[in-house]
Amino acid sequence: MKCRLPILLLVAGLGLAAQGDRFPAELRLRAIAQLRQGLAGEEFWPSMHAAEALTQAGFGDTVACVLRPRLPQETDDQRRCGLARELIRTGDAAPVATLAAVLADPASKGRIHAAESLFKVNRCEHPDILHAAATGDDPIFALMAAAALVRAGERDQLASIRALLNHGEVRPRRTAAWVLGQLGDARDIPVLQAMLDREQEPLALAFVRNALARLGDTAALRQVVADLADEQADIRTYAAETLGDCGLPAHLPALAKALNDSNLDTRLRAAQAIVRIGNRLLVVDTDQDGIPDSVERELGTPPDDPEQLVRFLTATPHGPGDADPEGLPAELAGAWFGHVGGDRYLWIYEFGSSV
Repeated sequence: MKCRLPILLLVAGLGLAAQGDRFPAELRLRAIAQLRQGLAGEEFWPSMHAAEALTQAGFGDTVACVLRPRLPQETDDQRRCGLARELIRTGDAAPVATLAAVLADPASKGRIHAAESLFKVNRCEHPDILHAAATGDDPIFALMAAAALVRAGERDQLASIRALLNHGEVRPRRTAAWVLGQLGDARDIPVLQAMLDREQEPLALAFVRNALARLGDTAALRQVVADLADEQADIRTYAAETLGDCGLPAHLPALAKALNDSNLDTRLRAAQAIVRIGNRLLVVDTDQDGIPDSVERELGTPPDDPEQLVRFLTATPHGPGDADPEGLPAELAGAWFGHVGGDRYLWIYEFGSSV
């Protein structure tokens, strides 16, 4: 797998800023530094959130190296599911067996975590068990099992998820809203909007706003951004997580401020949102010259006019442990150089595996 990674060097007068649709290079580096600290931290679930975000930032190999030795040593089934889930996100399919084993163990306290993790990584192990759970007495287990089945293509399971929006207890209602924000569609917007008028718990209201924002409700999205300043840490944290799904470049200043939040998980989810918004900016390349539009705007070049770059290096990718006589980065496969106007120059490096 080859991956072209744009790297800007010696670009005079270039100030990468988190505004408009510019690529937030310096802010992304701050976010990744936060995530590395989070991965190395002692708080388990925040470290798993940091692992997820680092994988999304392109550091899946690092995450796998850190987490893989921990899985066989962990004895808590809930935590084993978290480790397995994040390893699966890096591309390692072997820990799916861990999720399947926990799900299939009636005595395990991690079965809900197993179903939720299968939903998150889009796997459908033991569909018979998931079907039984989806119609069982535990509403949270039912939600996660149904969500995993929907991801596997069983869209009829959405009916049971939608029905739980009217559950007598608040936790199933808000969790159903969270699931529908990821699996539902425009038909769910009026129902969720009606929940805003009848829910009283602040966290439940935040879950509904987050779901609406994910489904495209612009008014809810504005409120989610405002939730980054809420007095409740969990509301701030879920707001940051939601902006990772549907946030815009215009929201980066608020997320940058959240990197200094007093709550660790809020900081990590804000860092993740910054990474994911940056990822979305890197996807758009109108002229297909390998340089994203957001970077070309920073360079002062038209994003619809391909840059003329000269390849000055062709190399065979080598492993991270191999000696490199030229002192080049491991896995480097090629490099290009070009003048983009005035005193601005661009280097692009291509790597032989994901970075």
